[in-house]
Amino acid sequence: MIKKLNKDGEHYSIQIDAKFVEAMKATTATEFEVELNEGSLSITPVKNCCSNDEFEEALSDVHKRFGNAMKKLAE
Repeated sequence: MIKKLNKDGEHYSIQIDAKFVEAMKATTATEFEVELNEGSLSITPVKNCCSNDEFEEALSDVHKRFGNAMKKLAE
């Protein structure tokens, strides 16, 4: 598949077909690692280990279980 760059002021973009976005399980909120290697551009979605809700739940659990110990270590 051949694509052309679009120019918007000082920035360039390229449109990515929906089938590729779906295959990467990416959304508009997905962050990408962008690398240039020997003249080739590589974009890779950054995969988070968990959702924000899962992270907040795990953090709450850590505070419940180890909150007192962390406070003592901080002193």
